[in-house]
Amino acid sequence: MDFPFSAGFKEQVKEFSLKYKCTDCIHFNEPETKCSFEYPINSHHYFYIMDFGHQYEPRFSFCKYFELN
Repeated sequence: MDFPFSAGFKEQVKEFSLKYKCTDCIHFNEPETKCSFEYPINSHHYFYIMDFGHQYEPRFSFCKYFELN
């Protein structure tokens, strides 16, 4: 699931103590720093910039396999 990495999202993370990064997931293999499903973690661990022509927007992607650790 892909969505804007907005100021509102940052506020909700603080307010509700939301967990959303790969390191918070039960499927994250910490010693090997990778997903146990071999899923790429870069787009789920950090926000990225989408180029919409004249406008750039920070985005973030939730993994469909995310389970709270």
